[in-house]
Amino acid sequence: MVAALSAVLITFGVFEYRWFSNIARGEYEKTRSSLALSINRTASREMESIFMLGRWIDQAALLSGTSVEQAKSEIILLHGQFGPSSENPMVSAVGYLDTGSGSAAAYWYSGAGWSRAELPDSLVQELSGKELRPQLLQDGNDLYYLSPIGWDRMIAARIDLGAYIADYIFPEIEDAHPEMRVEWVLSPDDPEYSQTLDRAAAAGYTFNPLSSLVSDPFILQETQVFPLFMMKLEPFGGEVDFRDHIIPGGGFSRLFEGVITLEPGQDIIGVRLSSIDYYGGNIERTLSIIFLAGIFLIGLIGFICILLLYQMNRVQNQREKEREFTASITHELRTPLTVIQSASDNLAADMVPAARVPSYGELIKQQTHRLGTMIENILAYSRVEGKRRYTRQESEIHLGELFSRLREHADALAGERSVAIDWNVRNLDVTVSTDTELLELIVSNLISNGIYHAYRDEPGSLRAEILFIRPDLLRCVIEDDGIGIPLHEQKAIWDSYYRGTQSKESQERGSGLGLSIVKRNVSILGGKIRLDSPYPRLDGTMRPGCRFEVEIPCRLV
Repeated sequence: MVAALSAVLITFGVFEYRWFSNIARGEYEKTRSSLALSINRTASREMESIFMLGRWIDQAALLSGTSVEQAKSEIILLHGQFGPSSENPMVSAVGYLDTGSGSAAAYWYSGAGWSRAELPDSLVQELSGKELRPQLLQDGNDLYYLSPIGWDRMIAARIDLGAYIADYIFPEIEDAHPEMRVEWVLSPDDPEYSQTLDRAAAAGYTFNPLSSLVSDPFILQETQVFPLFMMKLEPFGGEVDFRDHIIPGGGFSRLFEGVITLEPGQDIIGVRLSSIDYYGGNIERTLSIIFLAGIFLIGLIGFICILLLYQMNRVQNQREKEREFTASITHELRTPLTVIQSASDNLAADMVPAARVPSYGELIKQQTHRLGTMIENILAYSRVEGKRRYTRQESEIHLGELFSRLREHADALAGERSVAIDWNVRNLDVTVSTDTELLELIVSNLISNGIYHAYRDEPGSLRAEILFIRPDLLRCVIEDDGIGIPLHEQKAIWDSYYRGTQSKESQERGSGLGLSIVKRNVSILGGKIRLDSPYPRLDGTMRPGCRFEVEIPCRLV
């Protein structure tokens, strides 16, 4: 029953963990998605600054008309506003392109003057043979915003995409979320890497309630990596369709007729978090507390159920012992009563010859003593059933006189069972203060136990050592060479109504109260009792049978 209940509770606990784990994983994924959206919204807002830069360049081209000199003046103004040494250094270079000389050349302006440079082949191919118009082109990590002046020239602004992200996008993300530390994370040049990244993040999450309570939640423990997508720009204004902004997979977006991409190995943004409140740490902790409370409740319910089962089993065993005791004691009481009644009837009917009357009288005396002993045991058990309710009745007694009476009674009882008792009595010529009744019950019950149960109605011997050790200790040792007590029963023999397997099988007389009374009386007197079966001889060899050793404090008068 206990095993089945434990299995049910464990199964319930496993299902509860899976349920809370799924909830926590969903909260983690929701938090991660919200964080990714927030980062990319911030990045998209900053990419719109390039659109505003395009408007400035378009305005400069419009003011220049077809005049190169006027265009140079406008370019110098643009350099002062957006150049590398300006307060808003959005562009790495500004100048104009000449596409009418056969091979397109760029003329870049700096504070030191003008310089000529060849255009990258990718831009030459993109511009050759086509009508000039405002457009945004990319060559590696550089973006070129171009706006025409006349038929064969264009004002050009070159933007270093990596520097722009580091100088404009990262600070805005950090300002919007001060609990973030933004950094680049190297990644493979894989169009599907962003999707793989999301799947790996979800798969790597593990709900650990204990860890969530004593340390940071999972989302704070390591760098959270997100694809950084570029936003589509509309140089001529108009409505922006967010459905076209993000192309799933590669970390890039289509921009006008070209494509903006980040360099391979530099296309992922990593964010390390330090705040727990904003990013669902409290949710994870709350789930952990609820989960652990549920586990505690399950454990408490299981403990209560197991305790109830244990108590029910204990009560059932106690009732079984009481039934056995009732049947046994009824038989024990009926036997002497039957003998007494039969003998008295014979004597009353004058059916006993005069020569046998004394033997009948002795028989009645023996059975009466047997009956009285059983009744005394029952009364003694009822008195010491609750040692808290029992008050010790101390009196002064001479140990020599006490054990002389006990010895006389024990020798008579042993003679009936053909058991010899070897007495070793020392240092008993003293008067002590103790509960005499309890002390008598302890010694007499131990000796009676050896007489009745050690040899199964066969002749045998007991050894009784009674010794007073000054200043205040009485030591009693009772030994026999009988059948002994199996090791697995040695703890249970002190229980009330308990009768060993051997006693039940041989149907020996007894109530199962004797040793229980001894144990309780010794405890009330503040003493100790020990059983060894088998027990060692002085030469170290093991002797069969039982050895009971009792030590009882006695105040010397």
